[in-house]
Amino acid sequence: MNVTPEIVRAEMDYRVERALTGAALEHVRAVRRLHRPWYQRLFDHEHTGEASTEVNGPPLAA
Repeated sequence: MNVTPEIVRAEMDYRVERALTGAALEHVRAVRRLHRPWYQRLFDHEHTGEASTEVNGPPLAA
């Protein structure tokens, strides 16, 4: 079985959530929501349903 960093990270996240309870678990989840990689934040921003801005004017009619 190939072990990738994503698999290891998911396993550790699972183990942390199983080990913690209450306020400690909520704190860990809050930190994870704040410290995400830039590409995840970019993906979230692109898919929030916000209207995109027109850079070079409106599209030409076909």
